[in-house]
Amino acid sequence: MLTQDVARAAHGCKATAAVTHKWSSHAALAMYEKEMDFVTHYTVPVRRYVLATMPRSGSTLCSIRLWQSGQLGAPLEYLNFRLATTFLGRLGYTLGEGGLPGDSTQLWGYWKTLQQLRTSCNGVFGCKAFISNFMLLAKRYPEFLSRLVPTHVVYLTRKDLVGQAISYYRAQRSHAWFGGIRAVRSPIYDFERIQKCLVSICTQMAMWERMFERWGVTPLRVHYEDVCRRPREVVAAVRSHLGVTHDPSAKLAMPLLIRQADNITDEWRARFLSDCSHSKSAETASSSREF
Repeated sequence: MLTQDVARAAHGCKATAAVTHKWSSHAALAMYEKEMDFVTHYTVPVRRYVLATMPRSGSTLCSIRLWQSGQLGAPLEYLNFRLATTFLGRLGYTLGEGGLPGDSTQLWGYWKTLQQLRTSCNGVFGCKAFISNFMLLAKRYPEFLSRLVPTHVVYLTRKDLVGQAISYYRAQRSHAWFGGIRAVRSPIYDFERIQKCLVSICTQMAMWERMFERWGVTPLRVHYEDVCRRPREVVAAVRSHLGVTHDPSAKLAMPLLIRQADNITDEWRARFLSDCSHSKSAETASSSREF
């Protein structure tokens, strides 16, 4: 559990008018608390964007960087109902079977209230989403999904797909999806499971491309590596993509989460690439014997 001093995200829509708020839960969950809501007058946002991404692509870091600008909404996982349970609860929504909203009508009511609370003062609303969120919507809430069409899309991917797959496997096994969370167990190297994670990531990327075509949008493509090394340039690119004029006075004081990084990924990457090479060699030898 992390306890940090943080300026209230948008009290009066000015960072300088912020009040100090003590986070009483892990930072990743505290971002859904009431103290982090914007104070706006927008019933319907002027610009609505989806931060489309995959697991282990640095999406939480990117979300906070965009939020810190004070002009790009607060793009969190509002369609991840398990993560947003507290948020739904404080808005008075009771989840039904499986921890899900009852129907599209209830979900649309939640969505409209959410936009009022999480639209920045210049009328921008953002939502971070994984393709699995939209698969659930298509299955359980098709009517809601048909109305959920963003005006813009920011597509966050990672150049190092092998490193992403290793991180994905480790998070699945340890249940430590954020820095500062104690691992349930320490995963051991597993070539096949990492390979499956790599295939899953590539599959999700292909599904996102089809979703962009369905929406009829051209996404702004950004990379996790650039968010880490050149965050200001990434934020500026998103502002430009959405047609937002830079206002330095809108910047909000928000801390970043602890980054999950160690030497294991580098060690496992070398081992995985070596195993891939051996696997291909074995396949080639097997094919040769058939002739």
